[in-house]
Amino acid sequence: MKKLLLCALAVLLLATAAIIVTPAEEVKAPAYISEGLVAWYDGTDNQANGENDLNATTWVNKANPDEAWNIAITADENDKFVEGGFQIADNRQFFPQTIVDTINSDAFTLEVDIGHFEGVGNAYNTFLNCDNDNFSLFIRVDSGCLEFKYAGRPRSERPELANGVELLKDSTVTITYEPGEFLRIYIDGELVDERFLDYHMGADNFFFGHNKTDRIQNALFKNFRFYDRVLSESEVAYNYTVANGTAEGPYVEPEPETEAPTEAPTEAPTEAPTEAPTEAPTEAPTEAPTEAPTEAPTEAPTEAPTEAPTQAPAVTEEQTQPEAKKGCGAVMGSAAVLLTAVAAAVILKKKD
Repeated sequence: MKKLLLCALAVLLLATAAIIVTPAEEVKAPAYISEGLVAWYDGTDNQANGENDLNATTWVNKANPDEAWNIAITADENDKFVEGGFQIADNRQFFPQTIVDTINSDAFTLEVDIGHFEGVGNAYNTFLNCDNDNFSLFIRVDSGCLEFKYAGRPRSERPELANGVELLKDSTVTITYEPGEFLRIYIDGELVDERFLDYHMGADNFFFGHNKTDRIQNALFKNFRFYDRVLSESEVAYNYTVANGTAEGPYVEPEPETEAPTEAPTEAPTEAPTEAPTEAPTEAPTEAPTEAPTEAPTEAPTEAPTEAPTQAPAVTEEQTQPEAKKGCGAVMGSAAVLLTAVAAAVILKKKD
């Protein structure tokens, strides 16, 4: 009996342990969207192997640790790796050609996590740029606006956002780009600008930071992520929660919206039949029968029969009065008729 109880206790303990351990093993940690992610430069794992080497001269692509995707770093006492990312001051750090090809393709998404920021240049504070100036993300010092220059387009066509310094401090900037579709800019997962475009980027020698004194700044680049496709609005919002540490689980695609089909049948049939049948049949039959079927028959039969019988007896009054006469008048009338008849008979007799 004791052995049986011990066996039952052991089975119970194993079952309890399985209940506790299994869910923990099945839960996946939050991670950035991986579909289409061609490059990820992580400022806390710059060697893409769990090691963050502050003296590194190479920033390894964590999503694709191939040499062709690595950033060759020009480091000095001002431009260097620090805890949490890469600190820029007065040097240009060039992306590899594989990144240039990505932003010049049919579609791309760029996400950059920026930490602290201090503007130094007196004309521009340039974050991302290329030699031919076809791609440029910068703050214009005189206006304080954040601008994005794409495909060499003039200023009138560029996104221009006020309070650029505040927008970029400790923020995630996302740019989605697809010629023939839309350019969209997000700050911290929220859409701040969009416009239709039909231009490929056409950039060359793409870099971050700057070396011209009128365009430099002190800033911390924490992460770069490049996709070879356009991320949806929900994906952008999710990646931001991963970046700021608030994501509660892996990305889940939102359910398709069903509001349109639900609202159309509900509103149209409910409002139209309710208003039309209620107002039209109720008012029309109530007013029409009361004023027109009610009034016409009442007036016509009342006036016509009342006046006609009243006037007719008045016209035949002389015919009815002899019947009403009594006494001498009636006798004299009868005698006159009799005498007239006798006189006529005598005259006829003499003629014969």
